[in-house]
Amino acid sequence: MSKSLGNVIDPIDMVEKYGADALRFSLMFQATPGNDMNASEERIQGARNFANKLWNAARFVLMAIDEERPEIPGDGSLALEDRWILFRLDETIGQIDGAVERYNVAGGMKDLHSFIWTEYCDWYIELAKLRLDGADGPVAKGVLVHVLDRILRALHPAMPFITEELWSRLHPGVDSIMVAAWPVAEDRRDPEAEAVMARFQDLVASLRRLKVEHGIPQGQRIPVAIAAHSYRDEIEELSGSLAALAKLGTVTFTDSVGGTGGARVITGAGIEASVDLGEVVDLDVERARLAKRIEETNTEAQRAEKKLANQDFVTKAPEDVVEKERTKLAEARDALEKLEAQLRALGS
Repeated sequence: MSKSLGNVIDPIDMVEKYGADALRFSLMFQATPGNDMNASEERIQGARNFANKLWNAARFVLMAIDEERPEIPGDGSLALEDRWILFRLDETIGQIDGAVERYNVAGGMKDLHSFIWTEYCDWYIELAKLRLDGADGPVAKGVLVHVLDRILRALHPAMPFITEELWSRLHPGVDSIMVAAWPVAEDRRDPEAEAVMARFQDLVASLRRLKVEHGIPQGQRIPVAIAAHSYRDEIEELSGSLAALAKLGTVTFTDSVGGTGGARVITGAGIEASVDLGEVVDLDVERARLAKRIEETNTEAQRAEKKLANQDFVTKAPEDVVEKERTKLAEARDALEKLEAQLRALGS
């Protein structure tokens, strides 16, 4: 930033607009030793959005537990997602401790941000919602409270105001979070839970992408056939959660999937899923849409190829401009391959 250029950010203005916590967190998020800090209003706004995410997640937990303050049971009744989130919590605390010891505050904040936003809010809370009214609701509530408690303790140095407010609501009548003990990582290593959750998350993400690729609204429930092969037992056990998070209709397990008129995905673990698009979209319209996208993408690829075939362009243009065209060409070719595969799967 430069005063002469007039692009200096006034911290007082940022505090009034986004809050002190957002400014503080955005600066700590970038505080990498030895590097200049690229302060910007967009980053502060992103930190404000993160604070909103945490606030809404905490409100959900507080509404779910009401006046209760359940604890994690010690009788081995934890579900897969409970074991996974507790393991990831301990790993995250360990990562933060290690980052702070190396004076890498930004690294610790990035680990904590990722854990809170993605693993706790986007995955665990969504899975816990399916159990709150069931027999193991108290177990899910205990884990929700335990993880939220540790999140607030770890985040307090970066966001003191929102964490103090949420702490007072989570633990009414208790001393300030400023004097609460720093969270300690416990020995909850669970490679089995981590591996199963990774396969489950990959399958959910693949089915969501399938909807996007074929213009199916994310909220529309679609029938899916799954060939999970050696992972069939674990995916069948998680089929209810899979249907809820990927917004599926009927889920059928089979030894193989395929055939025309369908869209097929395969995860990194080799789990296959197929949707009969004839039940959810007009196949003629979908074929026409894919054909148009193939034509447009092919035009983009040809344009990039023509530029790169011009030696004057390659030798005289700045390297970053040439590299940008190479990237465009590679992306267009990759997109063409996927689009053509989708069109083939629909048949003629």
